[in-house]
Amino acid sequence: MRILVIGGHQVFGYGVATSKGFVDVLTESVSTLDHEQVVVDTLVHFSMEKTIEALMGLGNYISNYQLIIIQSGLDELDGERPWTQLLNDSSDSFNHQVETDEVYRKAIIVPSNLGLMRELYRPDPNLKQPSLSFPCLPYIKRMLLNKIASTGKLGVIKHFERQLKVMINLLQNFKEKVILLGPQPSLNPCTQLLRNLGENILKDVCKAQDFNWFKTMEVIEPHPYFFLNDGKHLNALGHRVLASQILRHYRFEVRKHQYYFQLCDN
Repeated sequence: MRILVIGGHQVFGYGVATSKGFVDVLTESVSTLDHEQVVVDTLVHFSMEKTIEALMGLGNYISNYQLIIIQSGLDELDGERPWTQLLNDSSDSFNHQVETDEVYRKAIIVPSNLGLMRELYRPDPNLKQPSLSFPCLPYIKRMLLNKIASTGKLGVIKHFERQLKVMINLLQNFKEKVILLGPQPSLNPCTQLLRNLGENILKDVCKAQDFNWFKTMEVIEPHPYFFLNDGKHLNALGHRVLASQILRHYRFEVRKHQYYFQLCDN
């Protein structure tokens, strides 16, 4: 079985030990339960633009995978970013003219690079959520963000929605194989607001496109129990819970849809 996983820090298990990330746990579980060798290709990107560019470059090559897992948009839906980045509806910066050739695919797909990524992005063990002189500031910022979002003029949300629609359009022909992970919760109140807004958009867009998605917020709570000291990234328990629920979703939802599509093809 071949699996393609696209995403950012969570994909390579930022801050957790080797084999403790959700991709590692999921791979081992699938291999054990299905009694078959599992090959995982990973594509680590930290923006929706790069994810879209990668999907455009891969083209129909994606059909070679039996399962595609995508976690994208976490960096866009980060409430700790400066106001200018949150308010501006940044223009598309990805390459619309990507060549779908073998050289490009070899350049962007890196098999089994999770250990290397962990080495490159080692967290500071002493890093904790920033202590503020005025603890109420994040909540004031959240209130202002929510006010602006209610007018439909919050740039980062408009940007997220536009990129999401492009991504889902690119995945339409493979949707029976795709697990699109919904926004992940955060201990930061501003980020949590943006993630909730992003989830609402994802729900509406997927409903309109008849696209299945994984409700991350229902399995991971915004509680310190699931996070590293920075309050942003999942700890080993969070990864294990996420992996177990993705496995359940794959076995009872994705496989059901794949069987249905096979019947339609026949």
